[in-house]
Amino acid sequence: MKGMGTTIVPQLRQLVGMTQEKFAHAIGVTVSTVNRWEKGHTEVSELAINAIRLFAEVHDIKLESISIQEKHSAHVLVGKG
Repeated sequence: MKGMGTTIVPQLRQLVGMTQEKFAHAIGVTVSTVNRWEKGHTEVSELAINAIRLFAEVHDIKLESISIQEKHSAHVLVGKG
C-alpha cells in the first residue's frame, strides 16, 4: 500500500490516541521505524503492513475508510486551489 506510512499510519495512531512510541510497541517495530514511515523516508514493509492491518482489525477500524478519507481530503484541497 503505497504511502501508507505518511497517510494511514499517523491517522490510525491518532484514531486510537497513541504516540509513535506506543504504536510502535503495539505492532512490534521501533519508534524510529514509525517516525521514518510518517516522514516518508522509508516504505512500510509487507510484514509491517500485516501487523498494521491486524492492529486496525483489533481496534475495529477499517484501513480502507482511512485511505478513502485521505483521497477525499486531497480532492477537496485541490478543488479549493
